[in-house]
Amino acid sequence: MDINTIIEIGSKADIILRFKADININGKDYLADEPYLFIRDASVVINYSNQDKTGTTDTTVVAYSDIKPRTVQIGNITFSRKLASMISTFVSTEQEFTMSKFDSVISVGSAVFPTEEIDETEPYFVYDINFDIVAAVAYNATNQSLESPNFVDDDEYIIYYSSVDTGTRFNLINPHIPYMSLEIQGQGNIDKITKKVVMYFDKVSLNAIMQFTFMQDTIMNIPLNFHIIDDKNNYVIFED
Repeated sequence: MDINTIIEIGSKADIILRFKADININGKDYLADEPYLFIRDASVVINYSNQDKTGTTDTTVVAYSDIKPRTVQIGNITFSRKLASMISTFVSTEQEFTMSKFDSVISVGSAVFPTEEIDETEPYFVYDINFDIVAAVAYNATNQSLESPNFVDDDEYIIYYSSVDTGTRFNLINPHIPYMSLEIQGQGNIDKITKKVVMYFDKVSLNAIMQFTFMQDTIMNIPLNFHIIDDKNNYVIFED
């Protein structure tokens, strides 16, 4: 590559994360340097900072500047089970949990029928369209219905109740994981010709300070943040 070559870096990259040591994470074994997570079309920000040291006398100024990448941020990430394992601790699968629900239903005679089975151990209430509570409501487990002499046939009612679902449980406690390596694979233009660009960070530490949001479907609102631990084997390569 000529020293005057014009280099333009693309806007998205693929990321490969590997652990630097053998690890059992949430019940599964991974070997050192085995690919753990592959992220496609991620947004990557590499942050540089400077650590200056300066000494001054009447006649001499000694200055030392240490400019190098300190952190890597990876965004535009689709949330996955493997990513969840990096920021939370797996507990169990097929675990029951109770979830509160509201159903808008039409009465049939003196009964209303929720869309899911009611957990009888939790409170339930029925309201009319004015949100006034309906009195004398009882649960009929045989028909899985709520019945009351105060229901008016073919009227609309709102049911508040709880039902039991099953799911996979994670504790929101960050697990202890070893250092990782980051391989960033992107594309760029070298003198207007599309070429490969590879950047590698040999030892990074996950700083899992994130924010979950229900405003977007599957994209994490705050990117993964990694601290660069060692700079002895970090590099970038541009395809010739």
